Amino acid sequence: MPVAPVTLAESLRPWSYAGITHFLADSPLDLSQAEKPIRPRPGLAPASGGQRARRFHPREAPAAPPASAQPILPSAAPGPPALSPLWQAMLAKTPAAPIAWTYAELGLDLGGAGSPERGRILRELIQRLRLPKGSSAFWPFKLRDENGAYAATPQMFQAGLDRLKPRALIFFGPADLTQAGFPNLDSLPYVQHMLAGRLLITLPDINALQTDTDKLNSVFAYLRTFLANLNFYG
Repeated sequence: MPVAPVTLAESLRPWSYAGITHFLADSPLDLSQAEKPIRPRPGLAPASGGQRARRFHPREAPAAPPASAQPILPSAAPGPPALSPLWQAMLAKTPAAPIAWTYAELGLDLGGAGSPERGRILRELIQRLRLPKGSSAFWPFKLRDENGAYAATPQMFQAGLDRLKPRALIFFGPADLTQAGFPNLDSLPYVQHMLAGRLLITLPDINALQTDTDKLNSVFAYLRTFLANLNFYG
C-alpha cells in the first residue's frame, strides 16, 4: 500500500538533512506539526514560488462606502411671498375661480366706499356672458391700509393671484397695469397677453362704460369671443 507523502515541519527538517530518517521512541512520534500536502483545486493554477494559490471570493470584495442616509435633493422652488394681514383677510373672503376681475377702484367698491354703478356693470357683463355661478372672483390691486391711504401693492396682488390661480384675468383700465405689477405690457385696451399660462385681457376703464352703451356692448362682444373656449371646471 503506498504511503502518502508527508511534508516535514521546519523543526524536523535539520534531522532529515543529517540523514536521520527514523527515530526510536518510547511513545509514537507526534506528527501533528506535519503539514498536509497541498492539492490544487480544479481549475486553479498553482501559484509560482511555492506559495499557495488563493481563490478570490466575491464576498471578500471591499465593502462600498455606505450611502448617505439623507439624499441630496434639489432645492425647492420658492413659493409666493407671504401676504400681510390686510391682504390675508381679503384673500379669505375671495374664493378661487377660473376668472378674476380687477380695476383700480375695486378695493373701494368691495369695502363699500366706492360706486355701486361699477358693481352694476360687472353684474350685467357676467349675466350677459352667461358665466357659471362661482366662475368669477374679484381681486383688487389696491387696498386702504391701516393709515387710511388707498395704495397699490403689486407684490400682494401678484401673490394673491398665485394662490387663486385664475385661468383668465380681466383688467379694466390698462393705464394702471404697472401699479398691478405688469410694467412691461402695452397700456392699451382690447389686448391679450399669455403670462405663465394665464390669459390677461385688457379692457377700457370701467368708469367709461357707465354712460357709453356702445362701448359696453363692444366689451361684451370682445369678452364673449375670448371666454367662449375657457374651461371653467378642467
